[in-house]
Amino acid sequence: MIRIDKRRLGTLKPLGQGGMAQVYLVGDHIPEVPGRLAFKELLPSVDAKNRGPMLSTMRQAVALRDAMSPAEQAELDLLTVWPLAMVHERGTDVGMLMRCLPDDFFIDANGGRRVFEFQLLGADPSQAKANGFDKSRAPADKDLVRLALMARLAYAIEVIHRPRGGRHLVYGDMNLRNAAVATDPPRILLMDCDGVADAADANRIQPHTPFFVPPEVRKKQQKLQDQLTDVYKLALCVIRGLATGRGSTQLDDPASPLVPAGLLDQIGIDLLNRALSEDRAQRPTAQEIKEYLVGRVLDLADPPTLLSAALSTDVTLRGSEVFVRWQHKGGKSVRIFSDVNNFSVGDLDPDGYPNGYPIKPPTACEIRVAVVNDHGEDEGPAGRLHYYEMPPVQVSVNPPAVVLPDLPVMRLPRTHAELPPYPLPAADVVPLPPLHWPQVPPVDLAPAVPEAHTSKQLRDVIGSAYRAADVGVDAAIREMLRRTAQKLRADSKQKASANAFPPP
Repeated sequence: MIRIDKRRLGTLKPLGQGGMAQVYLVGDHIPEVPGRLAFKELLPSVDAKNRGPMLSTMRQAVALRDAMSPAEQAELDLLTVWPLAMVHERGTDVGMLMRCLPDDFFIDANGGRRVFEFQLLGADPSQAKANGFDKSRAPADKDLVRLALMARLAYAIEVIHRPRGGRHLVYGDMNLRNAAVATDPPRILLMDCDGVADAADANRIQPHTPFFVPPEVRKKQQKLQDQLTDVYKLALCVIRGLATGRGSTQLDDPASPLVPAGLLDQIGIDLLNRALSEDRAQRPTAQEIKEYLVGRVLDLADPPTLLSAALSTDVTLRGSEVFVRWQHKGGKSVRIFSDVNNFSVGDLDPDGYPNGYPIKPPTACEIRVAVVNDHGEDEGPAGRLHYYEMPPVQVSVNPPAVVLPDLPVMRLPRTHAELPPYPLPAADVVPLPPLHWPQVPPVDLAPAVPEAHTSKQLRDVIGSAYRAADVGVDAAIREMLRRTAQKLRADSKQKASANAFPPP
């Protein structure tokens, strides 16, 4: 048996308190008991008369689990919060370690998050709204979910009642507060399992909750509980778990109007009435109740069917869209998902995408499709998606310098290098000779002829003057050009003679 020193638990965060014990969230990791843990410590107010037997019952529960096979332990952990190890302080046992409830077994309420206890199922809608858990409880208000939860509760008691090496275990204090509920999917976890004991243990202490006391105990026909008293309490939990409204927490009639009509048929009503019978011999086993409830769920359920699912392509460029197509029957929503990287797209209209729904998973993976309705879901593979990558293209913004080979210096032969330049005419500026304009005789503009001929005579005189001026200008320009040409020819001949090759 594992025993842990209380000092190793780290910082303890209070989670809740009952009449006999306080429950804390364990702050530190305990290698011997992996997982998220809770510490149940008996209150100092528990007297020595009760403390000893209660701690003894805890140790027996831990020992019972230790004696089970790994498969039996796994099944028990699926349905219960079973004691895992004892906790001591300076060598004296003070409590036990158990698994902490997962988060989906909690519900939102006015005071914050709280355990979703079985008793909250019976609150009428106005009471649930007043306490702020109406919306969180809504999934559990569906008839088949309620029926499935009752089947899980009966399954948990059936597992505890199985013979184990000559032992016949008794749960004991079963009531609506000792079971926690989750709805997606419907599950229960039995709490306060430290009170479970062997029916052969005459010293066991197993209390009763008001309105859950079996008739044989009320009539003092027997003191200790057994598996038949467990069945009586199980039947009450089933009836009260299915009912909703005022008075449901004290209900003992499976045919009551508080139980939704049609959930239980006559066979079920008769079975539960037998479980409540004062004649203990009439009571069925927990297994019989479980088998009826499971069968009733299957009779009433109309789960959806995924007829087909496929991908538009199974190979694509990373980042490209792939279309998922499906066919179904009876679905209310569709979920596309993969177990890789938690990829999931949910709450899709099952008939809203006739050409397929586009997805871009972050990595290559198997794509699965689930079609869902209030009675369950059906899922299957759409295909395995493969990605390929574009090859990288590297473009340098700083290209390497082009290195040219060293070329030899070309040295020209000296003969060629010393050739004289081609003779060119002198570029000296030759001054132009002065221009001498001819004298133009003055024109007498006085009227020498009659008034009628003055205009014509004036035009004739001006024309003669311009013609005479033109002749003089032309003669002067021709003379200037002739003299310039003579001088250029003379200068050219003189320089050519000076640069001639010397004789060899």
